[in-house]
Amino acid sequence: MNIRIVDSPGTNAGGTSTLTPPPPSDRAESRGCRQLPAVLSIGKTQSDTTGEISGIASTRAVDLQDEMVLPTAFTKSLRERPRIAFMSKHFAASGDVLDLIGVCHDMFVDGQGLHFRASLNGSEKAQLVRQAVLTSPEVVGASIGFRPIRNKRRTINGKRVLVHSELKLVEICATLRPAAPATLGTLTAKTEDAPERIYRIRLEK
Repeated sequence: MNIRIVDSPGTNAGGTSTLTPPPPSDRAESRGCRQLPAVLSIGKTQSDTTGEISGIASTRAVDLQDEMVLPTAFTKSLRERPRIAFMSKHFAASGDVLDLIGVCHDMFVDGQGLHFRASLNGSEKAQLVRQAVLTSPEVVGASIGFRPIRNKRRTINGKRVLVHSELKLVEICATLRPAAPATLGTLTAKTEDAPERIYRIRLEK
């Protein structure tokens, strides 16, 4: 599938785009076994969440690449695909499964633009992105990857602008260089770490 990847909300360039430890036991072992103080593993189970990022991925303003995405352009796509990939690198920039850092959901459009919330996975990249948002939110923005369905060039303030009236949203990507500068500073990060669990090994006497 040919995917037009853009730095939110548009671009003129095209593209084609650990083992889980055994459950702990609170009951003392019977004779024949003793508990050792050594820790076998410390970590989170596979079901533990590792935080989330939310913000605005697209605005109605004309972007730096002379494109505009109308709020209604997302209507059909959000209905058909309420969950999409949250990436550290766009598909068109060779992004793939190792660049997947979460899943976007709870997406909606209002007068500001396209809002999203992304649940992060446990990858190192995801946590680096989250840390960047926590420590320097003013310089982190978002961009969208999409397949254009309907668009038309119009003259806006004396400039020829490609206006998208319908598209298929494919991904949202965290970036320091969004084509829509209005997305900078809109991202917030939330930590939802589950308590660490300590598992101890038991050996027979």
